[in-house]
Amino acid sequence: MLYFYLMPVATVLKSGYNLLMLLSQTTMYWLLLIGICSMAILAAFYLRRRQLSLFAYTFWGLVALVLPIIGPFLVIWCQPGYTRSTNA
Repeated sequence: MLYFYLMPVATVLKSGYNLLMLLSQTTMYWLLLIGICSMAILAAFYLRRRQLSLFAYTFWGLVALVLPIIGPFLVIWCQPGYTRSTNA
């Protein structure tokens, strides 16, 4: 009798598992790569708004690129240099 009640749950879990398999290993790899690249671009745009020397800009840019996931977060968290003043 318990099997009769659990049968729909098992069917849903099995069909849900099959739907999750649409994300193949290659798809997950490309999503990860796109995420890492977008975070590095975000860090580069952040560094562009800061007043830094060429050496400091190169150093923080390399930190963002060499440490793929943690690097952009470190760049934004450390807030290198000063904010550029905008004369409006």
